[in-house]
Amino acid sequence: MSKQSTRSIAFGLFLAGLILFVYQQFFYEIDEKESIALLEKEGYTVLSEKETKANEKQIAQLQEQLSQAPKQEEKTQEKAENKKEQTNKEDTINKEKKEEPKVYQAVLNITSGMNIVQISDKLAASKIIKSSDEMSDYLAEKNYAEQIKIGEYDVNSEMTIDQIAKIITKTN
Repeated sequence: MSKQSTRSIAFGLFLAGLILFVYQQFFYEIDEKESIALLEKEGYTVLSEKETKANEKQIAQLQEQLSQAPKQEEKTQEKAENKKEQTNKEDTINKEKKEEPKVYQAVLNITSGMNIVQISDKLAASKIIKSSDEMSDYLAEKNYAEQIKIGEYDVNSEMTIDQIAKIITKTN
């Protein structure tokens, strides 16, 4: 092969590559559905503007709730302390009358972001339940984890785990 024919072949390959590049950059268009499918295949999540705004609004609401949580926690602690004092007085009176099993009472404050382990630990620390693990396992087993409602709940040690679960999930 001569120098001239080699140069002609090289120039032809270069020209073909250039034409393909220009076509892909300026004339080949991927529609929206293909783009979304490609991104989702790569592991990305594609949201519409409506969904994005809704998520931003929800984030703002959750941040507001989070900023209010310490205030609610203080109120709950005050209520719990008052109830504990009252319970202690009642316990003293009960001890003098009879030796009956103690009934512990508490106000359970569930705030945004709490998981079932944290809730179970609070109940166990308040002596409402005997085993934190048993309560966590029960809530997970019955799929109550996603149904737990934010709020304050009066609970006592005479309640069963099932009764407590129904109260904090507001189910019947």
